[in-house]
Amino acid sequence: EVPDLYWARMSHTSFAGSRMPGFLASNVRVDGHLQLSRCTVSDGVRLPGAQISGGLLVAGAVLGGSASEWALYARRATIGGDLVLTGTKLDGGLALTNARLGGTADLDRVRITAAPAAHAMDADNLAVEAAFYCRWAEIQGEVTLRHARVAAALSFSRTVVRNPGGVALRASRATL
Repeated sequence: EVPDLYWARMSHTSFAGSRMPGFLASNVRVDGHLQLSRCTVSDGVRLPGAQISGGLLVAGAVLGGSASEWALYARRATIGGDLVLTGTKLDGGLALTNARLGGTADLDRVRITAAPAAHAMDADNLAVEAAFYCRWAEIQGEVTLRHARVAAALSFSRTVVRNPGGVALRASRATL
C-alpha cells in the first residue's frame, strides 16, 4: 500500500532502501531530513507544498513508472538543506516549480526519461540559495528554468539533454 503522509508532521524520517508502490506526502512537515535514498518507488514521489527543515535525500533511488507523469513532484516545496538526487533514475519528470532550497541542488549522474512532448525537469521559479549541479547526467525531455534564481554556481557540464523536435533547455529571465 502507498504511504500517505498528507499534512503529517515528523522529525528526521528515513525510508532508505525501501520499495513502495508510491509515496504521497502533500504538505508534510519534516523537522530534519527526509531520507529516500536507494528507494524504489514505482509510481513516484509526491511532495507538493512539503516543508523539510533539513535535506531531501534521494540518492541512488529509482522513481516513477508507466503511470507517472512526474517521478518526483515537489512543487511549492521548501527544503532548508540540500536536494540530493545523485545517481537517481527517474522514469517521468522532476517538478520543482516554485520550490525553495536553502542549500545545494545535487543532480549529478541523474537519469531522467520523460514521456514524449513532456517536461523532464520543470524548475520554473525555483530558488536555490547555493549551487545547482547537474553534471554527467542524461535527460530526455525539456528542461525549464524560467525565472529561476541560483545564488552560486550552475553546472550542466558533461550532461546530455535531448528533446527531439523541441527545445531542450529554457532559462528565460533566470538569474544564474
